[in-house]
Amino acid sequence: MSSWEGSVQRRRIFEEQCIAQGIQFVFVTAPDPLAEGSLPAAQQFILEDVPRQIAKYGKGTTFFSTNCGMQEPLIKSILQSGGIFVEQCCPSPTHGYPGALGISIPPEKAGDMTYINEQIKLEIAKQGGTGRFATWPAPVSIISTLAAVDYLVAVAEGKATLGDLNTILSLLEYYAGVPVTLEKYKADVGTMYFIVLGSIVF
Repeated sequence: MSSWEGSVQRRRIFEEQCIAQGIQFVFVTAPDPLAEGSLPAAQQFILEDVPRQIAKYGKGTTFFSTNCGMQEPLIKSILQSGGIFVEQCCPSPTHGYPGALGISIPPEKAGDMTYINEQIKLEIAKQGGTGRFATWPAPVSIISTLAAVDYLVAVAEGKATLGDLNTILSLLEYYAGVPVTLEKYKADVGTMYFIVLGSIVF
């Protein structure tokens, strides 16, 4: 699945679910980070547009962006203006949150997601955003790598078999510490899977 295909599919699901839940869906086009003006122009647009959207639609407005470079200004502007941030395009405690909140992570705490999540929660609470920001408890790259190593060791030791999705799921949930959804992308084709971790709310 290409990133473009995934983005189109995700937007379609968003729109369908908004309609089903009676929520107004609003699509806003931001400047292309790869075009003239590059990423700084796109980030400046986010900083300026979020307050406009909240003024127009209210503090129940929920934001989502598909661009990694926009996550930090998006978090910062939403926190200042009073909106809701459900998660990043690539959900992770370290994606946008530390920079947006001015959190400095000591070298000895690098990779310590429990510590990082605690610091994010504290800083958001200080700024009055409790309950309005979320993400996954850890980067899926870390969770899936840890689970994959344990799984392959189990296979090598004869404790699991290739294609044992129950074992894979249990390992993913063990390292994530939250429920995990594991679904095949196409039921009858290939071996690609969607992995969705349960969210944590700050």
